[in-house]
Amino acid sequence: MDFPVFLSRLKHKYSKACFVLPVLIGIALVWGLAERWVRIDHQAKYENNIQVGQELADFLDREVRETVRYGDIYVQALRRAYVGGNRSGDAVKRLIAAMPYDTEKISHVTLLTAEGTPVISSDRPAKTGMKPFDRDYFQFARDHEGDSVYVSKTQLGRVSGKTIMRVVRRITLTDGSFGGVIFAAIEIKKIQEMFKGLGLVPNHALTVLGTDRIPRASSRADPASLLGSLDKAGLWQAMEKSDHGVLPVLDQADGATRFHAFHRVAGYPLIAVSTIESAETTRGLARYNKRPYRMALMATVIILILVFAFYRLVQAKNLLKDELAARLKAENEGQEKS
Repeated sequence: MDFPVFLSRLKHKYSKACFVLPVLIGIALVWGLAERWVRIDHQAKYENNIQVGQELADFLDREVRETVRYGDIYVQALRRAYVGGNRSGDAVKRLIAAMPYDTEKISHVTLLTAEGTPVISSDRPAKTGMKPFDRDYFQFARDHEGDSVYVSKTQLGRVSGKTIMRVVRRITLTDGSFGGVIFAAIEIKKIQEMFKGLGLVPNHALTVLGTDRIPRASSRADPASLLGSLDKAGLWQAMEKSDHGVLPVLDQADGATRFHAFHRVAGYPLIAVSTIESAETTRGLARYNKRPYRMALMATVIILILVFAFYRLVQAKNLLKDELAARLKAENEGQEKS
């Protein structure tokens, strides 16, 4: 092989390699930046979900604690009047008249004897035919000595006809025996109205959960559906270490990442839980963040088009150059022959 021809071919191959290599590096850089964009965007959304969840749980904690504490303080005052007034319902009624309760926080107040006989029912005349022996709040007060507050399960009141939870205190007689219960009823409708007033988006939920793992109130129609996710997130184990926190959990069933922020309501057997269901999933992260990949694909296509156009231009230039060289060579050879 002629040495100049060999050098020409070697130079041509080297120039092609030098031409292709930057193109491949450029395309790899474009896709690397797109992947980096996706990860930064995902991390920002992740941190934002944690922050929003914490803020919602903190807000719910304050609201629930304020309402429950109000009812608890009120029933304790009525209980003192009852026990101090020789278990007289009149003493309790006088105190209610002198110190009316906030109807935005408390639906009604009821006092029952150990036999389940109503002494007072603040919102309507007391009915003696119905006994509360099957109700969780009455059983708790009867079976637990001491003065611990109890927040009952959500139930439909037999007398009021309202869906309520009760802030309950045990009445203990001077001899230490069980003397009945007194409770302030909190209407669940009021809590749900508060939820609606927040304008929560569909993927946000607020739940008031009992430490017995039973929901008391929720912005969702099916709060029990969250319990499985809370169990997977390790809520109960986390609460043994801290009274508040955020627990992200990936649900393998639908691929959604849920952020459960929790606050233990200080002084009461309740937990304020906010749940944010992320629009992103681990499986669908690339599908959800389509924009960076679309832009990377568009940039790749543009690069390839420009490279192809530039390559054809170089080819045309080289072809023209070769034709001119061949023509000059032919002319020179013709002149030499003549």
